[in-house]
Amino acid sequence: MRRSSVFRASLHRPKTVMGTDPAAFYCIAFLGSFFFSAQVYVGIPLLLPVFYISRLLTKKDPQFMAIFFRYIEEGNAYSAIPRPSDWMNRPKGWGRGLPW
Repeated sequence: MRRSSVFRASLHRPKTVMGTDPAAFYCIAFLGSFFFSAQVYVGIPLLLPVFYISRLLTKKDPQFMAIFFRYIEEGNAYSAIPRPSDWMNRPKGWGRGLPW
C-alpha cells in the first residue's frame, strides 16, 4: 500500500516579488527611483535587463541571492589565495610529476 500525504505546493514556494527575490527587487526599485530623482535618465533603460536577469536567477535557483549575500559577508573566510603556512611547509618536490 502506498503512503499518501497532502502536499501543499504553496507552502513550499519561494517568496518572490514580481518573480524576483525581494532583496533584488527592492534594490532595483531603489536604483530606479534614484536614477529618476537624480535625472540620470541614461541609467533607467539598464534596469530592465537587470530585472530580467534577477528573474532568471530566481527561477533557476531561488536561494541564489541568500547564498550570494552570505558569500559577500564571509568573503574573506574562504579566500582562494593560499596562506604562507600552506606553501612554505610543503615537502621538497611536492607536486612534481603530476599529469598537469
